[in-house]
Amino acid sequence: MKEHLIALQSSFERSYGNVAPWQKNKQLIDAALKKTPQYKLYKEAGLTEAQIRDSLSIKQDTELFQWEGDTIKKASVIDSLQHYLKFLNTGMLSVDPKTGGAIRSYIGGIDYRYFKYDHVSQSERQVGSTFKPFVYTAAIENGMKPCTYFSLAEVAYSNFNNWTPSNSGGENEDPHLNYNLEMALSNSVNTIAVKVLNEVGIPKVLEQAKRIGIKKELPNLPSIALGVAEINLKELTGAYASYVNDSKPVTPYAITKVTDRNGRIIAEFKPEEAEPAFKDYTRQVMLEIMQSTVNKGTASRLRSTYS
Repeated sequence: MKEHLIALQSSFERSYGNVAPWQKNKQLIDAALKKTPQYKLYKEAGLTEAQIRDSLSIKQDTELFQWEGDTIKKASVIDSLQHYLKFLNTGMLSVDPKTGGAIRSYIGGIDYRYFKYDHVSQSERQVGSTFKPFVYTAAIENGMKPCTYFSLAEVAYSNFNNWTPSNSGGENEDPHLNYNLEMALSNSVNTIAVKVLNEVGIPKVLEQAKRIGIKKELPNLPSIALGVAEINLKELTGAYASYVNDSKPVTPYAITKVTDRNGRIIAEFKPEEAEPAFKDYTRQVMLEIMQSTVNKGTASRLRSTYS
């Protein structure tokens, strides 16, 4: 995580150059400033906006988080806020599906001393393309053949205000190309994901997501195919485990038992066992497609960069 975030942070800052929003976007800075405890304290004390800003502009020795090592600098509250606004953060969870979701690694954030927020348990984020396998699972479960072909061409959905999803390939893409389900998912093609959802029907996709362990109420919109829904990482991880756990989703857990100081068991906890969320045929097809995603699709860096 540390190696990856250091590289991403460097690339992120270079991409903005001299127009970084944490330095130039007054609206962003002001909104964040008004959420700080110091600002709220001064506001409650009756200080004017100008007095508050004068107080928060006083520089003092402040320990600041840096990837290369924490450092002490002369910084005001406003300086400190702008410093922390630039940092990318992350959460990571990995589980053992075969033991019903036993947690093997859990990273809540990049540094708890400075970022007291758990991106695994507290956070809900738009899941993006990680939702697409659920759409394809619903399609295959409801009888769509893996060799079904769809065109890459954009379509305007008149019943949803002419919403027209597009692909990241942009103008270089040939709209006349047709992809089967494996090609479409392994290359994360937006236009086809929505077409697959539209053909199988939004209600069936929502029902499949529920069976696979997504408890969050999802929007009844075609854009769910592109992952606009905000879902907790624990639910998403537990749902993905179903593909390698006989189609059964899991609920991640960290404690198996509690003992006293003499080793006597006070309490034991058994993992919840869910019913299969889809047929074994569906699972086998989805595994083949998802392996293709890693071997030659959008996740191929797992074989090169991160192997």
